[in-house]
Amino acid sequence: MNNAYDALTDMAEVLNSPPRALSLNGSLGLAFGARGRGGKNAPLAHYEPIKVVINLTKKNGAGSLGHEWFHSVDNYFGRKEKNSATSMFTQNFQQEISQNVSSEVMEGFKMIHKIINQSGLSERCKNLDKRRNKEYWTLPEEMAARSFEVYLKSKLEEKNIRNDYLVNFRSEESWAKATENGLKMENTYPYPTAAEMEDIKAAYEYLFDSIRFKSHDENYELYSSTAENIRETVKKSKLLFERELTNEQIAIQKIILNFTKIFCVTLRATKFLQVSR
Repeated sequence: MNNAYDALTDMAEVLNSPPRALSLNGSLGLAFGARGRGGKNAPLAHYEPIKVVINLTKKNGAGSLGHEWFHSVDNYFGRKEKNSATSMFTQNFQQEISQNVSSEVMEGFKMIHKIINQSGLSERCKNLDKRRNKEYWTLPEEMAARSFEVYLKSKLEEKNIRNDYLVNFRSEESWAKATENGLKMENTYPYPTAAEMEDIKAAYEYLFDSIRFKSHDENYELYSSTAENIRETVKKSKLLFERELTNEQIAIQKIILNFTKIFCVTLRATKFLQVSR
């Protein structure tokens, strides 16, 4: 429990998130060896969308917390969009506009999905799935969660933090050595490589910069975007109520609201393109 507490605190720091926000408005549970049956080839950890709980095995769950937490965030926004307990947002990109998820958050998930599929990671995962009876490594939610692990590790390193309980995965070098030892794992590294991470990291930066937090008593809800916040602030703080304004003032007020939305979306897109380069 102490390791998990430290890991979540470190993750909150590098994501610039209130620590309580990691509980997804108090909905997320964390279990230690309390879910599943274990046994041969049992998962080191897993996330259950129906129960909204992360389970870490008592002895082998270390290093999986970051991966499973991203699954919970993926599911959190998937629930908002599809109103389905098991929906993952990384699987749903047909719609352009959402009534329940801000356009910036939606765009962040789309960027992650697109960049991952355009990278070599997708092809390497296909090679791994050829060894299985059904798809796993190439599932959008799994590639996104593993990419988040690499992103998280890079953010930790920027702050000179190492937390193997939060994130700990096999390096490219270690995977290559396993191949050399006759395990026949050529071109199957299931994480983004260092060369692929520049664009992937920029996409995750965009996503987490887009997420805002709304306090509810002791909990925090992940809910919004910069543009939406500014528009709401303008609505609350500008001038007077419409019934007290002239027609000309009302027209100016509407122009201000539209301008702030366009300005913020443009600013965020520009920031992403600068980072991508």
